[in-house]
Amino acid sequence: MRCDAGVMGARRHVSVWAWVVPVLLATHAVCFSPQFAAPVSNVTVARGRDAKFTCLVKHLGGYRVGWVKADTKAIQAIHTHVITHNPRVHVSFDDHSTWHLLIRQVTEEDQGPYMCQINTDPMTSQLGYLEVLRPPEIDDNLSSGDVVVTEGEPAVLRCVASGHPQPTITWVREDNENIMMNDGLVTKPVRTWEGEELKLQRVSRDDMSAYLCIARNTVPPQVSKRVVLHVHFHPVIHVPNQLIGSPYGRDVTLECKVEAAPKPVTFWSNKQGEMLMSTDKYQVSEVHNKPGGYAVRMRLTIKDLTAADIGKYSCVAKNSIGEVDSNINVYYIPPPTTTPPRLPNFVETNRVDSDDFDVIPVDPNDNIDHIFEGSGDEAKRQPPFPPTSEGGSYLSGTGIWHPENSEVDSNAVGVDGLSSSSSSSSSSSSSSANSVSYSRARKERCDLVAVLMWGVLSLALRGEIMARWH
Repeated sequence: MRCDAGVMGARRHVSVWAWVVPVLLATHAVCFSPQFAAPVSNVTVARGRDAKFTCLVKHLGGYRVGWVKADTKAIQAIHTHVITHNPRVHVSFDDHSTWHLLIRQVTEEDQGPYMCQINTDPMTSQLGYLEVLRPPEIDDNLSSGDVVVTEGEPAVLRCVASGHPQPTITWVREDNENIMMNDGLVTKPVRTWEGEELKLQRVSRDDMSAYLCIARNTVPPQVSKRVVLHVHFHPVIHVPNQLIGSPYGRDVTLECKVEAAPKPVTFWSNKQGEMLMSTDKYQVSEVHNKPGGYAVRMRLTIKDLTAADIGKYSCVAKNSIGEVDSNINVYYIPPPTTTPPRLPNFVETNRVDSDDFDVIPVDPNDNIDHIFEGSGDEAKRQPPFPPTSEGGSYLSGTGIWHPENSEVDSNAVGVDGLSSSSSSSSSSSSSSANSVSYSRARKERCDLVAVLMWGVLSLALRGEIMARWH
């Protein structure tokens, strides 16, 4: 009986361990199997830099850690051994709990998901993503080179860039002038323009310049491309002075302002049509407003002007669009005098002083009974002016004025016009009054004629003086 009891006890003991051991083993597997202590972080680096992934593991025990590029299934490393043939890939660890995957000088091909694995059954893993940033790059094959258009036509400048993140494109003029943008209705100046394409409507010569497209993103450095816009147009000549006068012996400079694109061929010619070059007699030069600009100043200097140099000179400009010329006339002017001539008083004051004329006294006994009008045979005798405004008449054959209502003795006047002795006193007084009145009338007529003559002379002198000064 005791033996049976012992056997039964042993059997119970074995049955207890039969279920306890698996439980203990399962508990150990759960509590001490390999586990990730933290997730694998994503890595972002610029192209050419080093990227490093870190994988933290607990209770690794006899298990191993591996690295795989998840998108291509390419094994990078297992435990401490590098499997890939990429010489830029390295692995390292710290105390079997911290495992590192290092990729040196990353490229765009290295971008993607990377997996940290533990070879448990089933396998456990974590993912981290490598993002490779690229600075901007301009694609010359897809971007514009120099653009050539005719004035009045539209122009499109294109700039294509790549990078990560995608870069933005900004257009500016190299000379810092405004860009003239037209939306079809309104033209407005802008300092910058964003976009791959810069569209200019109806370009003019003022739009001709070098344009810069600048590509930038968060990764330095930014890059730029230079695109030159050439606007072709017919030559135009502006002449500041088409008439140039100078005394002999002096140097004379002629100037023409030319605008043309492409760059024109320019030259000077004389009145015989001969092309003029720089010699001892002529000096030919050109001055550009700015380097590479479409405007140029043509200058011709004629040294020591002589009579043979007087005449027409032509400035000529021609390019592939057309040809134009303009004329300048050179003429002689006498040198100015050192002291200008003094003008008479009547020119300065426009009046005549009575003191400039002498009054000629008239003898009462003089028989001045007429004046002459006309000349030659047309002259005819006329009686003098009446002494007063009162009514009266001349006595026939005498030229003496007789007032109205006065008594006249027909016998008092002889054939030769002499008065009788009885009326000598009254005749003398009447003749004296007539002489004084006639002298006054004659002086007024002389004054009027003198004023007219001096006026005509003044106008003639003024015209001559003005002609000499100009």
